[in-house]
Amino acid sequence: MKWAFRIAVIALCLADILTTEYVVSSGIGYESNEILAPMLGYHVYAAKLTLAVFTVLAIERVADLRFRLASYSTLLSFYTLVVVNNILVIVQNTDLNLNLGRLFVLFAAIFAANIVGSAIINPQKM
Repeated sequence: MKWAFRIAVIALCLADILTTEYVVSSGIGYESNEILAPMLGYHVYAAKLTLAVFTVLAIERVADLRFRLASYSTLLSFYTLVVVNNILVIVQNTDLNLNLGRLFVLFAAIFAANIVGSAIINPQKM
């Protein structure tokens, strides 16, 4: 199951990068992260992918299985929201209005929900 989580996180990160590049380069949308927007390019995409890989490696070093599951679930949920947002821009010319502040709040809320949820489950039975 570890490999499935790892591959899914990296695949969603790549989907984020590819859909963001398409949206920005085609002119149908923009990078809503105010920090990344002015410096967007392949070097930023490489940094995002590298950060995702290092995040996965860091998660694997955590001893607490519930915390690892909550972390993976948070990353998967977060990247899914970002990719869905990009797809909405591509397909319907609309978005979820996710600026940097909203992304931080969403990430924190998803992580909190996953921590609470991980306390309920028994990962040894999975």
